Amino acid sequence: MVRFAKWHPLVQFCFLLCVLLLTCLSRHPVPVALSLLGAAVYLLLTDGRRSLRSLLCVPVLVALVGGFNFLFAHWGVTVLFSRGDTQFTLESLIYGCFQGGIFAGVVLWLAVFGRVLGSDRLLAVTGRAAPRFSLLFSMTLGCIARFRENAQQIRLARAGAGLAKEKPLHEALDQFSTLVTLSLEGSMTTADAMRARGYGKGRRRVYDPFTFGVADGVELAVVLLLSITVLAVALTGGLTFYFDPQLEWVTLSPLGAAAAGLLCFCPTISNVGEALQWRRLKRKN
Repeated sequence: MVRFAKWHPLVQFCFLLCVLLLTCLSRHPVPVALSLLGAAVYLLLTDGRRSLRSLLCVPVLVALVGGFNFLFAHWGVTVLFSRGDTQFTLESLIYGCFQGGIFAGVVLWLAVFGRVLGSDRLLAVTGRAAPRFSLLFSMTLGCIARFRENAQQIRLARAGAGLAKEKPLHEALDQFSTLVTLSLEGSMTTADAMRARGYGKGRRRVYDPFTFGVADGVELAVVLLLSITVLAVALTGGLTFYFDPQLEWVTLSPLGAAAAGLLCFCPTISNVGEALQWRRLKRKN
């Protein structure tokens, strides 16, 4: 079940952009819930128990943002209780939980694309339009991973050599100093290697090992069609929900909800379809 990971990088990038815009700009709970569910189901199907750590962010973010908005935003007409002159309302609590769901959805979709959209795919998408930015971005992502790995190695090496200090602050400062020194040495090595390979001299050519085929065109067309459908329904008032002054479910277009659901479940549908096709071919043989 890796069909979605084999999509063309341009299609993956467009899907990420569309689903993030759907999640962030939606003002109706149903599309946000579908976005959360689509990302969670994909992570569970592909990573299993390893995805539970990412999924734990959903209740944490919903509780944190909902509680923060409940404590500091006091608009709405449904008063749950009062403390002096301050009224705590149901509308502020629900809206805070809604905003927390948006944040959690963004985190889950970024976790999904952290697994399928590597640096090589990102360079294939943005390498021609913004080569310097794409190179800097991919090197930054790699630097973060190496930073964490080097920090772990430094901590274990100091503990094994008996150099660890009793005071946590002093030990953390020593580890950080060693880590910075190691990172500067690595950056100098990278700069020398880039200079030796002629970086910055002449016209830069982009290596793109990915070919855009008919299937990729169909997938991109489906993603754009579903996104345009959701946008058109939202602009015509088909996805309307009011949080202020009171909770009011105004409209929910079946077409808009179906398009949002299909868009958010595109990765899962693609992987499940490939698995069913593979099972059918095995039965024939």
